[in-house]
Amino acid sequence: MDRQIAPYRPQWAATPVPAEEPPQPPFELHDLLGFLRIHRKLILGTALTVVAAAAVAVTLMTPIFTADAVVILDQRKNNLTDATAVLSGLPIDTTSVETQLQVLKSTGLANRVVKRLKLDSDPEFVGSKGGLIGGAVNSVKQMLGKPPVAEATSPRNDLAIKVLDHIQASPVGLSSALKISASDADADKAAALANAFAAAYVEDQLAAKLEATHRATEWLTARASELSRKAQEAEAAVQLYKAENNITTTGAGQSVVDQQINDINGQLVAARADYGVKRAMYTQLARLAQSGQAANAAPVIASAVITTLRTQQSQMAGQLAQMESKYGPRHPKILDMRAELDKLDDRIAQEVQRQVAAARTEMDVAGVHVGSLQESLRQAEGKGAGQNQASVKLLALQSDAATARQMYESVLARLNQTQGQEQIEMPDARVISPAEVPLAPSFPKKTRTLMLAVPAGLILGLFLAAMKDRLHSGFRTVSQVEAALGVPVLAVIPDVPSKSGDKPADFIFKRPQSGYSEAVRRLNIGLSGRGRPKRVVGVSSALPGEGKSTLVVSMARSAAERGLSTVIVDLDLRRAQIGRILDQRNTKPNLIDVLAGNEPLDRCLVKDPRSNAMALVCSAIPSTSLDILSSARVGELIDRLRERFDVVLIDTPPLLPVSDTKVIGRLADAMVMAVRWEKTPRGAVASALRELAEIGTPLAGVVLVRAHGERFRYYAYGAASEYESYYRA
Repeated sequence: MDRQIAPYRPQWAATPVPAEEPPQPPFELHDLLGFLRIHRKLILGTALTVVAAAAVAVTLMTPIFTADAVVILDQRKNNLTDATAVLSGLPIDTTSVETQLQVLKSTGLANRVVKRLKLDSDPEFVGSKGGLIGGAVNSVKQMLGKPPVAEATSPRNDLAIKVLDHIQASPVGLSSALKISASDADADKAAALANAFAAAYVEDQLAAKLEATHRATEWLTARASELSRKAQEAEAAVQLYKAENNITTTGAGQSVVDQQINDINGQLVAARADYGVKRAMYTQLARLAQSGQAANAAPVIASAVITTLRTQQSQMAGQLAQMESKYGPRHPKILDMRAELDKLDDRIAQEVQRQVAAARTEMDVAGVHVGSLQESLRQAEGKGAGQNQASVKLLALQSDAATARQMYESVLARLNQTQGQEQIEMPDARVISPAEVPLAPSFPKKTRTLMLAVPAGLILGLFLAAMKDRLHSGFRTVSQVEAALGVPVLAVIPDVPSKSGDKPADFIFKRPQSGYSEAVRRLNIGLSGRGRPKRVVGVSSALPGEGKSTLVVSMARSAAERGLSTVIVDLDLRRAQIGRILDQRNTKPNLIDVLAGNEPLDRCLVKDPRSNAMALVCSAIPSTSLDILSSARVGELIDRLRERFDVVLIDTPPLLPVSDTKVIGRLADAMVMAVRWEKTPRGAVASALRELAEIGTPLAGVVLVRAHGERFRYYAYGAASEYESYYRA
């Protein structure tokens, strides 16, 4: 049959769109609220899952009790004696405190505790493999199929390591106190372990001091014995040398000759001084005697005889003066008294001469004494000259002996101090807070764990929501499509809630006021060109499952409601869906019969049970769909339908999987690209548009289908709640 009607192909010009996406508004509080509202199910579901997992975990976990004992590093010294400690006290700097923490974690200290508490017979430690942490690690390895690695350690050290797995040691703030924490499933055992480690640590400190003192005592004893022998040998060498060289010394260690020389020197100095004094006295008396003034000399004046004579002379002179005034100068008594005065003068002169002679005698005696001492000094120095050379070596021997004796006495004194210190030695650490039996487990902290699980779950939910929000490959807004592809968006078709139980295409007549119905009407109006509807419109998609067939049925029903005669042509022969949607799966005859020329068009047209729209459905999938679509009968059929109906909607196959649309697209006046909201990859849409460009069929625009209503409104307009209640689905 020849084509009688020329196809109507109006010129289609896509509305130009801006090359760049408009600037996004700043993120504000209502954006955050909208984001939380959109993803509230994911966020709350994640939080509840985390809290539930935490609750199950803390319920299944074995409770662990922790007991704490506190010891302090005490720097105070025992002042009972002045002895210096062999092992100095512990400093409290950071390095020393860290060193003591290592001592607390040592296997030697752990072995003390094992012996004290008899843990070698405790099933918890003898039967366990690595204690709490080691057992958990080995359990995980066994779950992963990895056998635990056997360590080459002795049974004793292995038990000590297991015990140490229950112990934690840490400093208390900036003080010199150390906290020993013991953890175990048994509260009593945890307290016993903490107290045992504290006691063992204090005992270890005392044992270390006693051991150091004991070693020092042994060394000092041997050293004192050696120094005693050396001192005796040095002193014996001094005595032997004295005997061999005939050297006699005093108690102070000085030789007798040297002592004599010192004594004579002292006497000689004193004798010379005495001689000088007496010589000066005699010289003065002799000079005064020559001048007749010897009576005024100090030694003469000090003489008792001279003093008595002068007293008598003075009294007699007084009497003489009285008598001369009474009797006159020639009286016999006067003459006798004058004779007596002359005798007194002679006696005084004689006494003065005697004093001068005595001074001369004393001077001569002192000079002789000085000479005698000088002679004795010369003799002593002559005798001592022979001993000088021997004295040099003697001094060296005496110095060696004194040094040896001093060293011996010093070591002996230190030995006595150390031996006394063993009885009063005190440890540098003491327990200030013994561990008590814990009343509540330290792990797991159920309340705290659950309280932390809530924010952790919310944070994880926010993270997953943000990842879900960002990790998408499709389009969400009209501006994204127009900026990326340069084509207009005709409409955004919201998804139909699955809880409604209705097919999306049924919303057109069941819920005409719904957002879905309004979006389809907006799409049909957009396809009208200056008051005249497009006669033939093809609907395709980039990939299967985008919802194009549902969109075609919805568009047909909406156009039929407007009073337009509408027909649907199901040319997606490989996967025909129109019959299923219209409940016309097994229609006989159908589209294939028309194209084959076996049946007339009117017999093959079926009416939509729910609207006035007509349809040509495909009930059976042909084996050669491309050959059928390439035949001239398809074009003739479309021309006849264009002339008979106001709107002809063609359901075409997807563009990328098959090439059928390249043949069908030439028959349509315009093509509509159905793109699933947020799901269809952008690259796939771009590739499909390039396929359409090769065909040459005008593109009316893109339709975003199955958009999540609430989320789309958030991305497109912001979190505007008034949109939610405007349409009632």
